[in-house]
Amino acid sequence: MEKFLYFAQTATDALAIPVSGIVAIDIVDADTVQFYYKEIADAAGGSVLVDITSGYNKQFISGLLKAIKSSREEMIVVADDVNSEYFSTKLDGTTVAATNCGTIALT
Repeated sequence: MEKFLYFAQTATDALAIPVSGIVAIDIVDADTVQFYYKEIADAAGGSVLVDITSGYNKQFISGLLKAIKSSREEMIVVADDVNSEYFSTKLDGTTVAATNCGTIALT
């Protein structure tokens, strides 16, 4: 079963990317990561910016990778501004979470 990561900035600016299409996750700064995805079939590749809990980039990525591996859900919501739903994980009592879906760019 292919798993998908879901991102939504608005009701008409949303994207579900198959996990197999992710080619990199870039740590942009202390509170931002950028997901890069490849062209799949006839769909363009691109990137998605996501704001996260400041200072926890590595922990956020690690938690998301664990969720991808262990989740029984086909779709994992990373950042959904429309429904205020964000991926989060606990780390030593600290909630490490996505806080905002930034630009969704198609290339």
